[in-house]
Amino acid sequence: MQAGILKHPILIVKTKHVQDEYGSLVQEDSDVISTKCRCVHKDGQRTEENGEIIYPYTKEIQIRDYVPAEDYDEVQLDCVRYRILSVSTDEDYHRKTLIIEKKNE
Repeated sequence: MQAGILKHPILIVKTKHVQDEYGSLVQEDSDVISTKCRCVHKDGQRTEENGEIIYPYTKEIQIRDYVPAEDYDEVQLDCVRYRILSVSTDEDYHRKTLIIEKKNE
């Protein structure tokens, strides 16, 4: 993979659910790695769910294949959190392609 096309800094975050002293489940985020990526494709549309209009926004990004990104991790790109939907590895070009979706919170 060419280094010059990796322009956008990202942070990969792993989310774990742990039990606190009161017995409730608490979400803990831990930073895995900070690296750079290439944004390949952007897609957005307007849909209606439960009588509410939402804007699901997906992107396709490419990272190097040594970056430990897995399904259900999160990516922080331009101060916005995205959920990783799928990870596919391309061994010929030494890269991973991530399909990410903007979190609607």
